[in-house]
Amino acid sequence: MVAKQTDTVAAYRRNSILTASPMDLILMLFDGIRKDLLQTKAALERGQIETAHAKLMNAQAIITELLNSLDLKLDLAQGIVPVYDFIYTELVEINTSKDTARIDPLLELVSEWREIWQAVADSTHMES
Repeated sequence: MVAKQTDTVAAYRRNSILTASPMDLILMLFDGIRKDLLQTKAALERGQIETAHAKLMNAQAIITELLNSLDLKLDLAQGIVPVYDFIYTELVEINTSKDTARIDPLLELVSEWREIWQAVADSTHMES
């Protein structure tokens, strides 16, 4: 029974990703970074260094994907690159130092950028 529920949840998540708009995918990616940061903080507080490392590596992969998806021909993208670079650098620093004090400010920044993208998505839906 549990395996069937797990399969159903996995199928739902996969379908959500496959049918999501590009803007919804960006929001999902930011949600993933936030989730990874929260799980990293909890893992470090419990002394679970390997778990924290895995979560930070996943967050690094996500922000790298966001960076790679930017159309650098656009001026707007040029302004976003330094922010994404900063987020990436902070993830690396947290992974190296295991400094939980750096997590909350980064979590706040990531949440702010998620809100920015949500506002863009909302305005795009209004124009449609």
